[in-house]
Amino acid sequence: MIRDPHEHSSLPWSGYAAKLSQRASRLLAPWAAVLATAVLASAPLHAATYYVSPSGSDTNAGTSTGLPWKTCAKVNATHFNAGDSILFQRGGEWHESVNPTGGDGAAGNPITFADYGSGAKPKFWGSDPVANSGWTNTTGTIYTHSYTTQVGAVYVNHVALVPANPNANQPVESIPGSFSWDGNTLKINVPSNPNSDGKLYTVASRQDVICNGNAQTYSLHNHLVFTNLVCDETGDLNGGYGVRIMNGTDIVLNGVESYRCGKHNFGCINATQVIHNNCYAAYPMPNQDAYGGYTAYVSYGDNSTGMSGQTSEYHYCVGDYMDNTYHTSSYVDTGYEFFTTHGSNVGSIWLDHCSALSTAAGGPGAHWTISNTDSAQAGHAAAITITGGFLQNNQLYMQGTGLVVDGLHMQGPGGTSSNDATSTIDMECSNSTVQNMLMDKTNVGYWLYQAAVQNNGANNVIRFNTFVNDPNSGNAILKNDGASLNFYGNILVDSGNWLSDNAPASSSYNLIATTASTVGFNNASAGDYSLLSTSAAVNAVPTSVSHPSTDINGSARPQGSAVDEGAYEYGGSGPVTPVITSGATASGTVGSAFSYQIVASNAPTSYSATGLPAGVTINSGTGLISGTPTTAGTSTVTLGATNGAGTGNKTLTITISAAAPSAPVITSASTASGMVGTAFSYQITASNSPTSYSASGLPSGLSVNTSTGLISGTPTATGTSTVTLGATNAGGTGNLTLTITISASTGTAYNVNAIYTSGTAFSTGGLDTYNHAYLASELGSSATYNGSSFTFAAPNVLDAWSNITVALPAGSYTTLNMVGCSSGGIATNQTFTVNYTDSTTQAFTLQMSDWTNGSGYSDETNVTTMAHCINSDGTLTTQSHYLKGYTFTLNGKSVASITLPGNRGVVVLAFAASGAVASPPVISSAATASGTVGAAFSYQIVASNSPTSYSASGLPAGLSVNTSTGAISGTPTASGTSTVTLGATNAGGTGNKTLTITIAAAPPAVPVISSGATASGTVGTAFSYQITASNSPTSYSASGLPAGLSVNTSTGLISGTPTASGTSTVTLGATNAGGTGNKTLTITISAASGASLTGTLGTPASSVNLTTEGTLDWAHWGSDGSGSWTHKSGANLIANWTATATVFTYPGNAISYIWSDGTNWNGTAQATGFYFSNASGYFSFTAPADTTTHTLRVYVGTNAANGTLSAHLSDSSAPDYTNSSLAQNSNGVYTLTYRAASAGQTLTVKWTNTSALGSITVQSASLQ
Repeated sequence: MIRDPHEHSSLPWSGYAAKLSQRASRLLAPWAAVLATAVLASAPLHAATYYVSPSGSDTNAGTSTGLPWKTCAKVNATHFNAGDSILFQRGGEWHESVNPTGGDGAAGNPITFADYGSGAKPKFWGSDPVANSGWTNTTGTIYTHSYTTQVGAVYVNHVALVPANPNANQPVESIPGSFSWDGNTLKINVPSNPNSDGKLYTVASRQDVICNGNAQTYSLHNHLVFTNLVCDETGDLNGGYGVRIMNGTDIVLNGVESYRCGKHNFGCINATQVIHNNCYAAYPMPNQDAYGGYTAYVSYGDNSTGMSGQTSEYHYCVGDYMDNTYHTSSYVDTGYEFFTTHGSNVGSIWLDHCSALSTAAGGPGAHWTISNTDSAQAGHAAAITITGGFLQNNQLYMQGTGLVVDGLHMQGPGGTSSNDATSTIDMECSNSTVQNMLMDKTNVGYWLYQAAVQNNGANNVIRFNTFVNDPNSGNAILKNDGASLNFYGNILVDSGNWLSDNAPASSSYNLIATTASTVGFNNASAGDYSLLSTSAAVNAVPTSVSHPSTDINGSARPQGSAVDEGAYEYGGSGPVTPVITSGATASGTVGSAFSYQIVASNAPTSYSATGLPAGVTINSGTGLISGTPTTAGTSTVTLGATNGAGTGNKTLTITISAAAPSAPVITSASTASGMVGTAFSYQITASNSPTSYSASGLPSGLSVNTSTGLISGTPTATGTSTVTLGATNAGGTGNLTLTITISASTGTAYNVNAIYTSGTAFSTGGLDTYNHAYLASELGSSATYNGSSFTFAAPNVLDAWSNITVALPAGSYTTLNMVGCSSGGIATNQTFTVNYTDSTTQAFTLQMSDWTNGSGYSDETNVTTMAHCINSDGTLTTQSHYLKGYTFTLNGKSVASITLPGNRGVVVLAFAASGAVASPPVISSAATASGTVGAAFSYQIVASNSPTSYSASGLPAGLSVNTSTGAISGTPTASGTSTVTLGATNAGGTGNKTLTITIAAAPPAVPVISSGATASGTVGTAFSYQITASNSPTSYSASGLPAGLSVNTSTGLISGTPTASGTSTVTLGATNAGGTGNKTLTITISAASGASLTGTLGTPASSVNLTTEGTLDWAHWGSDGSGSWTHKSGANLIANWTATATVFTYPGNAISYIWSDGTNWNGTAQATGFYFSNASGYFSFTAPADTTTHTLRVYVGTNAANGTLSAHLSDSSAPDYTNSSLAQNSNGVYTLTYRAASAGQTLTVKWTNTSALGSITVQSASLQ
C-alpha cells in the first residue's frame, strides 16, 4: 500500500487566539482559452451520457434528463467506458463523494464527470447536519452531543470551529468557538443554545470528496476529466482533502472548486499529467498549522508508484480567503500556503497566472513554496516555472536549482505598520531566474531580513523587474548573501538604500530612484507602472545584454533601439484593460449577509457595480460587494474593473430569495402510549410552518405521514421505542425525542411462560418424583376464558411463579382474568394483590382446587384440559389435569401490577385485563391560531389517549372540522376573532379546550400607479406632479428626482423648484398593506427661458489686444512677476482668482498680450503667464452673469500635460460646459458665450491639470 506522506499518525498541538482578517482585493486572470483547449483536447470519440439528479432514482436508466440516477453511490459503483460522460444536475447537492471506481478512460478519450442544466454548480458535501435536538448544556457555553460517527471538523452556519485539544491543556472550555471529539462525545463551545438557536451545525465526516477513485482502497483510475464540480466542508486535522488526484495519469480538472477543507483543497499525490484549469480554493480550517500545515494546492511525487518524472500544471487557479483565523503567537504564520511541492520524483510543475491572497497582519503572510530539492538530490531536478499570476501579501519561497519566475505580480498591503506581513521573495536556490516581475507596496517592517528580496543562493539572475517599496517601509529592496548574483535591467524605487549587505556580482543597467514620481511611470499612484516615452528606463539596456524575449504583458523586447529597464517595455501593449472573470450569477437571502468579490485580471485600481439590490454596496477600492439584502428579487448588475488602460465590464445577475424561516420547533408531547391491536394516533406539531415531517425508530405497525406529521397505524408488538421526530422547512430541521410505550392489548394473554409444576416440565417423556410423566399436547396453542384469549408458549420453563409482582398492561380496567391452577393439592385462602398507579392496592382471596380435579369452588372455572398422566410403562391414565380460570373485579383505576401469593404450589400461567376504562383525551395543540380572509387556513387538533372523534364549535365563517381527523380547514370569509370550543372524544369521555382564532382582513390589492409616465419643468420655475394610484395607497416614494424636487410621502405630491436642467429617470412607488406598486417616470427639466452656456476651443492669434476684446473687463497674469494680476482700469468684474498650488511666472510665451486701458504697463507686449504642476490642481475665477448675453475668452496652455476647462452658472439655469481637448504642449483660447435666467448670477471658470506630470498655464481673459 502506498502511503500519502501528507497524513500523520500523531500531530503536535499548540494554542492560538482567534483573529479574523479582512478580505483581500485581487484574484485570478482569464482562463477561457486554456479551458477551451483542455475541453477540446478531451472531447470523447464515442460516448454514453448519464445524468444524476437529487430528484432521480437509482433504478432509472440514467441515460436521459427525464430518467436520471439519484446518488453518487450509483455512479461510484458503475463501470464506465472511455468517452462516457456523467453529468450532475446544476443546483443539486449531495452529501456523498464522487469517487468513481468503474474503470479508466483512454488517452484522448477520457471519462468525464461534469454538469448539466442551469443554476449553481453541483455541490458535494463532506459534512452532515447534526440534529438540533440532543445537545446537553453541561455548563455555561459548553454543549455536548452523543456522536460516534467520525468527526473531522465542526461548522456553524458553514463557519469552522477551532479544534481544541484537552491533552495539551487546550480544552474546549478555554477556547470560545472551538470543538473536541473523543470518539463518542462531541463537545463545542458556542455562545447560543444549539437546540434552539436555529443555526445549522454540520460535522465533516468525509474527505477526498472528489477523487479519481477510492483513495482508501487504492482503486484509482486514469484518463478522467472533472468539470464544474464543487466540494465543501471536508475538514480534518489529519488529511481532510477536498480534491485528491492520486496514483493516476492524465487527469484534468476544469473549474473545480473546493471550500472549507483540512490540509489541502487540491492534492496531486503521486500522479502525473494532471492539469488544473481555473480551480478555486478558499476558507481553510483554522489552526491547521498546528497539525502539520495547510496548503491550498500541493504536488507531491515519490518513487512508490514507479511513475517517473511526475508532471502537474496549474492554470489561472486561485487561493482565496487564505488567512489563518486562529493563532496566539506573532511568530506563527497568519496566512496559509497557497502552493507547495516536494518529493523526489516530481518531474515538472507549471504555475500559470495563478493568484494567492492573504491579508494577515502581525506576522508573515502566506507562502508559495517552489522546491525541487528532493528531486535534485535524486539526480533529476524538476523543472518548476511560474508565469504571470498575482500574489497578494504572500511570500515566494524558492528552493532547489533551475527555477524560473517570469511575469509575476507581487503586492503588499502598504501602510505605515512596521509589522505588516507582505510580499517578499526568499531565494534559497541556485541557478534560478526572476524576471519581468512587478513588486509594489512592499513593507516588511521587522520581518524577513528587512528586505523585499533575500538572495542566499549561487548563480541566480534577477533581471528586468520593477521593484517599488512602499514609501513608508524604510527597508531595502535587496539583501544579498549569495554568490555570483546577476542583478541588472531592474527599476528600483526605495526611500532609503536599495541594497542591504553585499553587492551583487553584477549590477549594471539598474534605474534607482527614491520616489516613483521621478522614474517616468504612466500613473504609479493608480498602480500603472508602465513607462512614459520620457522615462530614463526606455532604451537603457543594449540589445547585446541577455534579456527576456517578452515583457510582463507578453510584448516583444525590444520595441526600440535597445531594451527598456523594468518589467514593462515602452511601446508594447502597456497596461491591459481588466477582464472580469468572477461568476456571472450570485444568490443571497433577505436578512442574511451577502458577499461577492469582483475578480479581474491586469491589476484593477478601482471597481464599480451599478444596479445592486437594496442593502448591498460595493467597495470601489477592493471590488468586494457586500451588505444585507432587504428585498427579494433578481437584479441585473453591471460590474466594472478599471486600470490605466480602461474599464472592463461584465453583467452579473444577483438573485435574492426571501428570508428562510427559522427552523421548526416541535411542541407536541415527548411521550405517547398504545396497545397491541388498537389503532394508534400521534400528531407532530411544530412552529414555523414545517413543509415535511419525519419519524425514525417507530414501533412495528406504525408509520408517519411526511406531509401532515400524523403518526398512525396499529401496533403489533409490545415494548418501548425511542423515536426521533423531525419537522423541516427551508430554515432547517427541528428534532424531538418521543418515547412510545406499546402494551399488550386487552383480552390477550400477558406474559405467558409455559406449563410447569413441581419443578418439572410437562413432556412426553421423563418421570417426576412420583414416577409419572405427563402429556402436554392437550393444551393446544390457545384458550379463551371470560372473553380473554390466552396464547400459550412451549413448555420450557422449569419453575412456577410465586411470591413475585407481575407488571400489568398500562390503563384502567374493570376486570382482570387469570389462568392457572394449584398443583400441590387444594390451596385455600390464596391472596392476590392488585397494585394501582396511585399507590393504592386491592386484595383478592381465592380458593383453588387441585389441578387433577374439576372446578371445586365457585370462583374457578375449568378452561381446558392441559395434560394427561402417563404411567411408568408409557400407558395413558384416565387422569386429566385442568387449567382453571379466575376473575378479579377491579375498581376502574389505572393498574400497575399484581403480587402473587407465596405458594409454589400455585401455578399462574397468564393474566389478561379487559373492560378498559379509557381516560378522556387531553388536547395539547395550540390555544391560538390566525388566518386571513381569502387565504387557506389549517389547524390540527392534537390530543392524547387516542380520540375516536373530534369537534369544534364557534368556528369562523368558511371553516369546518373533520370529525374523524381533527383537522380544521377552509378559507375564511370574514375578519374577526372567534372563541372556539374544541373537543376530542373516546370511550372515557370528551376533553375540551378553548381555541382563539383571529382572522385578519384580506390585504388590499397592490396599488397600480396610473399617473403619467412623463413630466417636464424648467429651471427656476415651480414644479408639481401628483402620483395617483388605485387601491388606497398609504405612502408614496420617488427615487432619482431632479435636484430641487422632493416627494411628500403621505400625499404623493412631487414638488419644488428645479435647479438644474437635464433628464431624470425616477422610480415611483405607491404602497399599502398589500405591497408596493412601481412605475418609471421620466422628468425633463429644461434650461430657464433664454439661459444658455456654450463654448468653443480655438487657436489664439500670436498677438491679442485685451483692450479691444475686453470691453467690460480683462485680466492678465504674470506680467509683474509671481502673484501679479493686471486688470482693466476701473473694472473688477473678472474676480475671485484662485490657484490651488504655488504659481510660477514664465516668459517667452508664444502669444503676446497688449492693452491700452490698464495700469502697470510699459507698452511692451507681454508674453507671460502663470503655471504649476500639481496633478488635479486648478486655476479658477468668476465673471458676472445676468439676463444679457456675455462672451468670455480664456487663454490657457499645457506643457507635457492635459487640462480640462469647466464653466458653471450659479443658478444652474443652463448645463455646464466642459472641454478637455486641448492637446499637450499647446496654447488655446476658450470662447464662452453665456446668459443666466436671472440677474445677480456668476459664471465660475476652472482650468484643471488632469495629468500626473507636466504643467498647465493660465495667461489672460477678456469679458464683453
